[in-house]
Amino acid sequence: MLDTATADLGDGSATEPISDLSRAALWVDDLWEESGIGTFGHHVLGGLEQLGHVVHRLSPSVGAWQNLTPARPALLAAALRRSDATTFFSPGFYPPIGWSGPKIVTVHDLQYLDPRVTPNAAKRLYFRRLLVPALARCDALLTVSAESAEALRAHVPGNPDITVVGEGIESAFFNARRDRAQGETFRVIYVGNWLSHKRVDVIIRACAAAAVAGRRIELSLPGQPPAAMATLLRETASATFGIHLRDRLGVADLAAEIASHDLLVLASRTEGFGLTPLEAQAAGVPVLVSDFAGARSRFGRDAAHYVDPLAEPAALARRITSLAHDEAELTSTIGAGLQNANRHQWTDVADRVSRVLARVAR
Repeated sequence: MLDTATADLGDGSATEPISDLSRAALWVDDLWEESGIGTFGHHVLGGLEQLGHVVHRLSPSVGAWQNLTPARPALLAAALRRSDATTFFSPGFYPPIGWSGPKIVTVHDLQYLDPRVTPNAAKRLYFRRLLVPALARCDALLTVSAESAEALRAHVPGNPDITVVGEGIESAFFNARRDRAQGETFRVIYVGNWLSHKRVDVIIRACAAAAVAGRRIELSLPGQPPAAMATLLRETASATFGIHLRDRLGVADLAAEIASHDLLVLASRTEGFGLTPLEAQAAGVPVLVSDFAGARSRFGRDAAHYVDPLAEPAALARRITSLAHDEAELTSTIGAGLQNANRHQWTDVADRVSRVLARVAR
């Protein structure tokens, strides 16, 4: 157990050590898969335990609850009432409804309130009418970026207590760095899901158009595309444009996969945080990302290549073509990208969460 801990909160201010007396016990919603929010939870909870907090997990795995998403807030409250819980912490966005103890919940973004991201009106209504009021009753909210904090303040009523804690990068991505070797095929990778705001269809069309310009392009995508995307892939495939549908990979294998590519592309309209460009930067891979609100503060003004977040496939294709044929331009951001990635450490994230717990927990 550590006796003291300090955290750099990013504002240059001095911070006081946290005493052992402040190291709260907490009960956590541990019902997340191993990627995404699950990654955040794994590292933050591990970091909190290293800092001396006692972590009680309400469930060892997603298990039987994975198909009960709408009921999870009530199920969490029931589990808390059956225990001797004093403080609840969630690495995700499910606050327990009907439990009166101190609650600290992490909200990575409010994408479900945005019709551009979630066209399902019933799902948006569920989040607006049920979860947002529950968030307003939490003692503290954590989030990962200043932009997400602004969105929370705009949607959550009252004057919520919000702390930006950031995200970290797995060491495997730094360890995956390798010397670049320019080959005949320009290898592009997208890492993420197939939700509409990710605009994967735009990436596919852009890469297909860029391949016509001369150099062969291969695009790596997550496996199991939706039917409409599978049709698009069949329609755009050609001798100069290849598709690689990869299996689900563990962290080390994903890091190696990213490091083997020439460019990572993220064409989203918006992102709550956007971790994959940072992981690519850590692995020494240039990134081309949408210039959405907050992108340059997260990925570095000179550490990434940018494109309009509403760019049509033709505009994105021109940017990919330029990078595919100009090695000096392509690699000009690699050094700054590594420096930017180094700013995101899981130990710092856990430290910031620990400070909120020390302030809120009973």
